[in-house]
Amino acid sequence: MKCIICQKEEAIIHPQYGILPGLNCSKGKATNPGKIIKLYEFTPESVKQSRKEYAKDILQASRDGIVSKERLDAWGERGLKLTKEQRENAQYVWSGEGVAGMPYKQGNPKII
Repeated sequence: MKCIICQKEEAIIHPQYGILPGLNCSKGKATNPGKIIKLYEFTPESVKQSRKEYAKDILQASRDGIVSKERLDAWGERGLKLTKEQRENAQYVWSGEGVAGMPYKQGNPKII
């Protein structure tokens, strides 16, 4: 069986993990490293609609130390202890506006 990434070398067949990329591909030496393996999510339409319907219920209060204006708009300051400075500097950090032009993976690793 051929490697699932490069389709050139032999894939590794592991008894526990199944079919894995070839040895060179698994070391990051694939001939086509830009090729992306697509992951599929098999989710019913009802679950997708529920995610949209209840999206504001799971809004986090902050991102990378910046208070979320989306959460303040949806729920106010209930359950939060904010300073005057934090209220004034609140930004839309989850919707792609303001600071959120950065993808989630570019967060600050020092802040948990």
